[in-house]
Amino acid sequence: MSKVLFDAYAWLNVKTEDYVDEYLDCTDQSRDDFKDESALQEAVQSWLSDNTEVDWDDFKNQCENEEKHPVLVTGYFMSWMGPQPCGRIFDNLAEAVSGAIMGGDSCPIFSLTDEGMLVLDETHHDAPTSGNHYEFRVLTARGETYLNNHMDDDRRTLHEALKEKGRSRNVNIKIFGFNKKEELK
Repeated sequence: MSKVLFDAYAWLNVKTEDYVDEYLDCTDQSRDDFKDESALQEAVQSWLSDNTEVDWDDFKNQCENEEKHPVLVTGYFMSWMGPQPCGRIFDNLAEAVSGAIMGGDSCPIFSLTDEGMLVLDETHHDAPTSGNHYEFRVLTARGETYLNNHMDDDRRTLHEALKEKGRSRNVNIKIFGFNKKEELK
């Protein structure tokens, strides 16, 4: 089980009827402002979709609260040839979450695992049902020293070494409003 922090298409899986009153209240409108129920439902769905951008900005702002250390992103992307291992190092968490997303027709879902690992699961045109999977690790001081001393190593070897205990850690779950890992379960 994991806690979803951001889902780009969560609005597609909700009943617009459940949000009508909230929409009308937020937009200072009434049912009489719409020609029929269908027009109202369409306006609510559009509003929910627009709110996804606000949710994305909020999520990125939370990520900016992580200490400014390099972030290792590892995992695999799903290509038309199947899963391909990958990894990349970003300057900080905010850059990592923005830079790891494919964009275009992808559907990114960021979540925290029970262990507190930030992960991105993302479907896209080459993988509409089972897509990319990335894990985010913040480098420790020891990890940054290792990175600086081994920058010219093979990337995969470097990334595996940075995943070793003491060289990287999970993101601070407090930036997402959780105080203990037990809250993630």
